[in-house]
Amino acid sequence: MPALVPHPRTHPPRVLKTAKIKITTKCNRSCDFCIFADGAHGENMPLELFSTVLTRLETVPFRQLHINGGEPTVHRDFPALSDAARTRLPDKVMVLGTNALTLAR
Repeated sequence: MPALVPHPRTHPPRVLKTAKIKITTKCNRSCDFCIFADGAHGENMPLELFSTVLTRLETVPFRQLHINGGEPTVHRDFPALSDAARTRLPDKVMVLGTNALTLAR
């Protein structure tokens, strides 16, 4: 019986595809199917915590940053959070999970 030989790695290590940050559990809708249906009483991620998360993500190879919630655009600091993510992670694809209701205003 031949000895078992470890298979050499023939492919590059995997890279994380997506990092997701839930910045709020608040929402401006009450969809029956959604876990955030009672979103009027949700909570927002503090700016300081978001900054800490970005600091950690700056050291991790990944391709896309998904910002979601609840409804991320109802976060009172959404413009600042969005700007910080774009500034600090400029080479990442940014994806916003939104119902887009506040974007029409």
